[in-house]
Amino acid sequence: MSAPHSAPVRLVYPALRWVLLAFVALATLAWVALYLASERTDQSFAWTIEPPLTAAALGAGYGGALVMFLLAVRERVWANVRIAVVPPLVLSAGTLAATLIHIDRFHLSAEALVPRTVAWVWLVVYVAVVPALAGAYWWHHRRPGRDPEREFPVPGWLSWLLSAQGVLLVGVGLALFIAPAAVGQVWPWELTALTGRAIAAWLVGLGAAAALATVENDLRRLRAGIAGYAVIAALLLGALLRYGADVRWDSLAAWVFLATVVSMLPMGVYPLWMTRHRAAVELAQEPGQDVGRPG
Repeated sequence: MSAPHSAPVRLVYPALRWVLLAFVALATLAWVALYLASERTDQSFAWTIEPPLTAAALGAGYGGALVMFLLAVRERVWANVRIAVVPPLVLSAGTLAATLIHIDRFHLSAEALVPRTVAWVWLVVYVAVVPALAGAYWWHHRRPGRDPEREFPVPGWLSWLLSAQGVLLVGVGLALFIAPAAVGQVWPWELTALTGRAIAAWLVGLGAAAALATVENDLRRLRAGIAGYAVIAALLLGALLRYGADVRWDSLAAWVFLATVVSMLPMGVYPLWMTRHRAAVELAQEPGQDVGRPG
């Protein structure tokens, strides 16, 4: 049963803002280590990743997450922040599972201080992130109040693309996580069991974002997440340009991957353009205007 229209709109609680700010810092560090230093993961990351294209692809994900969390921190309304909580929860659960399955591959006992420290930080962070995000969702969802009215319904063409991509991403992601060796044989570039499952967690997380987008059905609510979606696409294209030699371009999977990445760009840019004025107005308002305060 939905909340009465007269009920206050649920706002974001300060504790979640601090969590999102922490995620900004962590995503920045991961992006630098994986995307900018793709060829040095043996010296600066939690585990050694080969080929560098895999590290850059994972780094692209963290680059998009960085943008999403930055935008989400500025939001005051819970409905506009859900996209930065639910998909990351799915992603984090998958990443934690992959980490625990392949814990022997991590630099937890490395002699060098940097990779050993990063490995332990990685493990502690993902153990903490899953309950933190689950708790944040539960806490906000149970509070009395309502979501604001939908102002920018997702256009039919975009809803169709999101649904199609969501099914594709979740399907491939689950298959890759369950059978990384078999599915890795047809992946556009070489994967190990660990890197396959790490990428699978991102695929399922992005698929969850696409599914949530169709449920929310409002471009304003999706603004932070869909901006990150576009950034991931741009960074992935940059990774393919840098490490194109690692790709099996003679395979159908390579071209399907490229087409999927290219299609993600307009899917992110269009909602940003459509909602730019409304977002600016909301940020200019004093807290409490047009929305209710937490009870």
